[in-house]
Amino acid sequence: MITKNIKNIIRQYANLAIIIMLAALIVLMSSTCCFPIEKKAKETRANKESDKIAETVNRDLVGSNTGFALKILKELSNESETSNVFISPISISLSAAIAYNGAKNNTANEIAETFEFKDYNIDEFNISFKNLLLSMRDIDEMVKLHTANSIWFEKDFVIKESFTDTVENSYSASIFNKDFKKAETVNEINSWVSNTTEQKITKVIDKQALSDSVMILISAIYFKGQWKEKFKEENTKEDDFFLMDESIKKVQMMQITR
Repeated sequence: MITKNIKNIIRQYANLAIIIMLAALIVLMSSTCCFPIEKKAKETRANKESDKIAETVNRDLVGSNTGFALKILKELSNESETSNVFISPISISLSAAIAYNGAKNNTANEIAETFEFKDYNIDEFNISFKNLLLSMRDIDEMVKLHTANSIWFEKDFVIKESFTDTVENSYSASIFNKDFKKAETVNEINSWVSNTTEQKITKVIDKQALSDSVMILISAIYFKGQWKEKFKEENTKEDDFFLMDESIKKVQMMQITR
């Protein structure tokens, strides 16, 4: 069960994740490079290293992340039954994992329950997330994928050094201590996101969002992939899409013939 407080937090992360992943999809759809079916991506030393690191990730934690992804997809789908839902669950999970390291009591319990974190030793938990992030690097020479995490906190707000050490080491998070009352702080946050997403996302926050905040966590993913086989634009046609309630919508569908 997802509590109301956690659901509100998730919704904020989900909105950012939706924007980021839609931008990634646009990059993917606009790719014009084509690779023959029989051509396999050359396995580099970096690929092998990523595979080795992936093997060290706690499989139960991977299962927990998958379970959460299905749970939040269901929640968001129920709230927008007539719209498509496209999210990046790993962005939400990473932000929650960072927050979990600084949470206590009821807040920690709610995060652990919602994201299925409660069964893990915190050190093993952080190592697994660190290795998960490392395993996502250089996974395929036809794919550009990178993640970035950051924490922005109000200049008068005190956070423990042990917390910042953990998130820097395990989540490669950048830490920023800023005056939330200054307009340039909003610009700096948006610039960080813009640079992280190759200028696909240029604005995620405004001054109002900072007015009643003391800390902001941001997890961004940039993905650019090339189709193994090219989809010809002239083959994209309107066709029937069947919904769960058996109704039909006309949508543009990409098509390919082998």
